[in-house]
Amino acid sequence: MIRLERDDEIWQVRRDGTILEVKSGRTGAKARTERKYHANVESAEAALAELVCAKREAGYTEAGARERPAATGIAPLDDPQAVALRAAIARDPYDASAYAVYGDWLQGHGDPRGELIALQLAAEAITKPGDRRERALRAVGRYLEKHAAHLLGDLASEVSEIREPHFAPFYWRSGFVHRASLYAVDDAAEVLARLLAHPSGALLAELDIRAGETHANRAIEVLARAAPPSLRVVSLRARGAVGNLDRLWPALAPVRDLAIGARSFEVGVIALPALRKLSLQTVQLSRATVAAIAAAPWPALERLELRLCSRWESSPVELGDLAALVGRTALPVLTALEIRGARFAGALVHVLAASPLAPRLEVLDLMAGRIAADDLVALAAARPAFPALREVWLPIDELTPALQAILERTYGKVIREDAFSMDTFDLDVGAG
Repeated sequence: MIRLERDDEIWQVRRDGTILEVKSGRTGAKARTERKYHANVESAEAALAELVCAKREAGYTEAGARERPAATGIAPLDDPQAVALRAAIARDPYDASAYAVYGDWLQGHGDPRGELIALQLAAEAITKPGDRRERALRAVGRYLEKHAAHLLGDLASEVSEIREPHFAPFYWRSGFVHRASLYAVDDAAEVLARLLAHPSGALLAELDIRAGETHANRAIEVLARAAPPSLRVVSLRARGAVGNLDRLWPALAPVRDLAIGARSFEVGVIALPALRKLSLQTVQLSRATVAAIAAAPWPALERLELRLCSRWESSPVELGDLAALVGRTALPVLTALEIRGARFAGALVHVLAASPLAPRLEVLDLMAGRIAADDLVALAAARPAFPALREVWLPIDELTPALQAILERTYGKVIREDAFSMDTFDLDVGAG
């Protein structure tokens, strides 16, 4: 419920599914109630946003705002019901309905975050660009600025434009920092620690860190001890080495999309059963890391990306190491495979064609590897082994126009290595 006032006029609106209930009147007088019915929830949310924005533009403010400072009325975080409501959000941080329930509870306890949740949910429901959406976003921005002391605290010093809810380093969604992009801050680890300790970061869903070696390793320690259960996407790019990452895996158990790039690292014993996409990039991927990946359970993994080496190095990984990986039957939903930098990429084509993975493979990326013309011919002839393959990424050394045309007729989409701008990975991880 959103409750606004202007002088002695009171106005409030509550959404119940597809119904908006609007009450208005003067203080001390009987309120007039009006119900508005909508075809679906999205339409109701859009109408809610438009009504709230119109009232705010007419001079209405949050009820009680004139009698209390913006940062009062903070709901107790340890209340059992609040804990349960946040846990429901953490189970699916992309489910707007869970935020709406928590927002109602917060509003009932006078917490400013409750109205922010309502305002953002209403703005998010307006998917069509235009004046309505802009007004809704402006209302969110004004509210963030007004309640910055409560909603950001000392984190406000990291934000150049508080009124922009979709501006680095913090991207707001449904009343919380949904995504943090920590690549233009002085100390990513320190900012991450402060964010995760703040109520606004309690339901962080997506995290992108790009930092030097020291700060990246400290950020890993922060994640290992304080990663929220709502976290689903993590991207870490370190300009240096980050050591053994096995200390991190227990904290990332709910993560679905994980990307790590660094000059060097080891994964240790890895167990991330919820993971759908895994990307590991390093200057020299170790045989131990490939063996650990081959031994780990991957019930939900759909895409695997491995960069075996940089442009200037060679990898110790051997064909047999990858054969053990792709030869597993315990990759039930893997459909996209990227193995970049393999000096034996041509031989890998033959191994893949005979593997249990081949029948369901849809995307195959062997860029930066070595593939002879004969191996490309063999790939074209292996169509019966790859019935689902529809996209192939290949190095250009032996990929003549004639061979490319054959492969395009066979698999549909062939992407050449020279279709992309210069590879900056070595510079990104401090290896170039």
